[in-house]
Amino acid sequence: MTVRGDIIGSGRSFPVPGSRIGWSVIVCTIPLLWLLSDQLSSLFSVAPYVSACYPANGIIVGYFLVFGCRFTPYLTAIVITHIIYWQMGQFSTVFDFIQGIRHQIVYGGMGMILFSYFRISVPFARVRDIGLFVMGSIVATLTSAIAAAASFYGYHLTDHEHIFALVTSFWIGDLTGLVVFCPIIIQVLLWMRRHLLDSESLTGRPLMFDLRLDQVVIATVALIIVKVLPDIFSLKENAVLLMVIPITFVALQSGYLAAITITAYINILMGLSNHLFFSPLAANDLQMLMLTTGISGLFVGILSEEGRRSGSALQQLARQNHLLAAAAQASPTPMSVIDTDQQEIPICS
Repeated sequence: MTVRGDIIGSGRSFPVPGSRIGWSVIVCTIPLLWLLSDQLSSLFSVAPYVSACYPANGIIVGYFLVFGCRFTPYLTAIVITHIIYWQMGQFSTVFDFIQGIRHQIVYGGMGMILFSYFRISVPFARVRDIGLFVMGSIVATLTSAIAAAASFYGYHLTDHEHIFALVTSFWIGDLTGLVVFCPIIIQVLLWMRRHLLDSESLTGRPLMFDLRLDQVVIATVALIIVKVLPDIFSLKENAVLLMVIPITFVALQSGYLAAITITAYINILMGLSNHLFFSPLAANDLQMLMLTTGISGLFVGILSEEGRRSGSALQQLARQNHLLAAAAQASPTPMSVIDTDQQEIPICS
């Protein structure tokens, strides 16, 4: 049996074959994705229970952008369960429950507002979509950080002297996770929706990732160079910001999907290098790198795609005009083609 499911707020619907199986598989992937993102955040840990980047919130935003509010009960249960398990009794159960509700309300609300009110498309296809996503991420993460700091202060887990630093730490860590990894999570969820729910094979640009081996090699070599340069030439650690160059190159060459993929790849390598190979970056330097590369990759990638689409549209329009002019000139019957916008007659026969 095939049923149709409406995407909340989109005004569209998509076919859902084998609904129970498809939805069940997607539900089961929520805890898996959450555990993977939690392990990923450990690569960027700067202190116990503190990470320079927290990608898990991108799962909440991604599920709401792709599927609407269908998974709200499952997401809420998994978020709260994970936080209680992760704290391992360090704080009270009530406090952990409050933190889980905070994540769900703030980031679920962000996803629903972007999708229902602003109607941004997924995958992101316009500069407007990226701009709204980045601005929404800034507002949501700041709201979440203030709420988290207030709860810590209310439970006497911090004092007024450190509350500003706590807000900043939560804010930047959550923001980097959203900007860098949420677009990747959205691509994974779109791939799952296409293969598990959509009855038709959709065409167009790929829904997963688009990256060539030579681009991976260039980015890897560039990262090694900028990590080694400060030690050799006594440069400042912020030399790693030069990684914006290969990301920009890949984004201009291959577009949005390649940009978000290479950005995530570079930042994961940076986290690994902090633990395994090179002297670790300070938390502020690491977060600055992630924010700079993440935002740059998003905007340059989408601008590159918009430029390509505009160029293709202009070429198609030129071909149509050429065929129209040829037909008008070859026609034995007198005819005119009128441009209604300019009120001119550019072609006469």
